[in-house]
Amino acid sequence: ILRYEPDNVEIRDILATLYSYKGLTAEASALGELSLGHEQETKEEINLLPQISRDDLEQLRKVFPSSQVKSGDDIIRQGDAGDVFYVLIEGQVGVVLREKDHQENEVVQLGPGNFFGEMSILGEGIRMATVRALTNCHLLSIPQEEFEMIERQFPQLQQLIIDGYHKRMIDVVLSSLMFFQRFPDNRRSEIISRLEIMPVTKGDCLIKEGQQNQTLYIILSGEMQVQLSSGEQYIKLAKLGKGNFFGEISMITGRPAIATVLACTDGLLASMDRKLLDEIATQFPHFLRKVMDRLKERNQQTMSQMIEHYQTD
Repeated sequence: ILRYEPDNVEIRDILATLYSYKGLTAEASALGELSLGHEQETKEEINLLPQISRDDLEQLRKVFPSSQVKSGDDIIRQGDAGDVFYVLIEGQVGVVLREKDHQENEVVQLGPGNFFGEMSILGEGIRMATVRALTNCHLLSIPQEEFEMIERQFPQLQQLIIDGYHKRMIDVVLSSLMFFQRFPDNRRSEIISRLEIMPVTKGDCLIKEGQQNQTLYIILSGEMQVQLSSGEQYIKLAKLGKGNFFGEISMITGRPAIATVLACTDGLLASMDRKLLDEIATQFPHFLRKVMDRLKERNQQTMSQMIEHYQTD
């Protein structure tokens, strides 16, 4: 943040507290130079919604049963268990997220050739959003046990579904993060297209204390542990799950990482490089303010964990 707001005393104090524990300083001069060049805003909306080709759609219609849904009906509901995914032949549906305050937010609309429901089949088995018919709809229903058949008969379609699953998972997670909720849809779509999808295995070390890090990670699934060395022991600072992110402190400051992050479970991450972060921070100042709020929260958590650790020793 000091790269963009060099006179921000509050953030200087937070970083000074964190780095003093590691025997470091947080002078702005150590942060390096920043290129603030704006890239030309993309004119074309990046396709976030994978579409099945007409030929594949016709082949699927010969194999799987179809059904009619009336306008206003919920085809799937957020939070329900799911073992069927759907391909829309005719009509239009809205994808609706229920927020923590129980308010509903329509995040996208889908039309013929789009599909939905794959997230519960390929992921954790729970519907991540509600899909509501906006018009009378005609759709195909493909049960989970038939997914292997798609792999055999329609390999290119299976890859399309997996790619769509990854993009939608990122979009759902980003939509739930306060940082990204004010981004225009086409800009968020561009960001999603530039994130790297990274599977992780239990025990993987994503960030190592004392080493440089130039990546911000967003957790799409799984659980990560943040820990700090204390002699030959480790202080467990936090466990992070879906929707959390890490790596922003060392990435923004240019300093070595002050903590280690390990994968507690298998999972899936989306990673953002420094170039993309600089572009976002330059074009959307509110993003920096939200990151600053998170830095304050994590600083307080770190101090509390350290105090508790030394009091019990």
